[in-house]
Amino acid sequence: MTNEDSNAFFESGIKSFFKNSLQFNLKYYKSIPFIIYSIYNQYKAYLKRKEMLKQGINIPPVMALSITDKCNLNCKGCYLKSQKRTQKAPITDQEIEKYLKESKELGVSIILLLGGEPLMKDVFKLTKNHKNMIFSMFTNSTLIDDSMVKKLKKNKHIIPILSMEGTDTNQRRGSGILESIENVSKKLNREKLLFGISLTVTRQNFDEVCSEEFVNKHKRAGSMFFSYFRYIPIDTSTMDMVLTEEQEKRFEEFTCSFREKYKTLILSPAIEKKYGGCLGAGKGVAHINYDGSLEVCPFAPFSDVSVRNMSIREALQSSLFMNLRKHHKKMIDNGLSMCTLWKDEKWDYAIKNNDFSVVDNTY
Repeated sequence: MTNEDSNAFFESGIKSFFKNSLQFNLKYYKSIPFIIYSIYNQYKAYLKRKEMLKQGINIPPVMALSITDKCNLNCKGCYLKSQKRTQKAPITDQEIEKYLKESKELGVSIILLLGGEPLMKDVFKLTKNHKNMIFSMFTNSTLIDDSMVKKLKKNKHIIPILSMEGTDTNQRRGSGILESIENVSKKLNREKLLFGISLTVTRQNFDEVCSEEFVNKHKRAGSMFFSYFRYIPIDTSTMDMVLTEEQEKRFEEFTCSFREKYKTLILSPAIEKKYGGCLGAGKGVAHINYDGSLEVCPFAPFSDVSVRNMSIREALQSSLFMNLRKHHKKMIDNGLSMCTLWKDEKWDYAIKNNDFSVVDNTY
């Protein structure tokens, strides 16, 4: 798959996403004007990206933005903590405003709000000047009380995505978290607000969260979006959580048939295999981490630039991003994917030494 094919797939996916959102939410009539407004803004952003692509600059439709490293939980297997990053000063509210403005000007139309826990920040203040963008906020739910629900009603551009692992949620995230998610789901559903759930799929919870019973249960609870991410280990100590080969095959079948079978929306990197592999590295998504590093994606914390000392447009043309896009097809042919980059010694050397000749020589 060429970069052009990847872009066509991603743009088509976003168009389908909002078209289906309108179809799926007819019963939520109060959300229809917002969805129509969003479709219009998504199209305008698409035209900007298309123009940039003519100039040879690939702008991802989706930008993941970790607005804080702080969290009120201490989850087992937390990606951020597992990375053991060198502590740097987190990006400020003023910097976040700058990144959102730059992203919008470039044609980025969807922001994934990540953390830590994003609600440790005032997300309503941070996004008030950007209501023509969609903010999917991945949250552990514990900070969503009645007053927060009222704010969400007035700020429909912020869509809560509740992170969980099924009945394993309390074991991984802490006592009472699953119950919190269920209670918050009831509140959001009662107010007819758009929301979804995000699932980290492990060897242990696979049969539960990838079952018809589980999906239908959460559809009845009001979830309009489902995000499925397979567990990716940062080190070898949690390899027992990784899906088996047989589960991987079933996971791909489950996610690829999800939308048609359940008539609802899904986001899952597993679907990317069908279209030629990962759409990270600034083709479909890029990630600004809490310290300003522009990374391949939230699950591949590799970076050779920081948006604290250059524009996002410049950062997307870094050596790492350019080389990942350049060698994308050959990497897939060789059985590699972006989320396993950390295993590859050639790329590890290239990133650490800013010398990609070893990669060029290999491919």
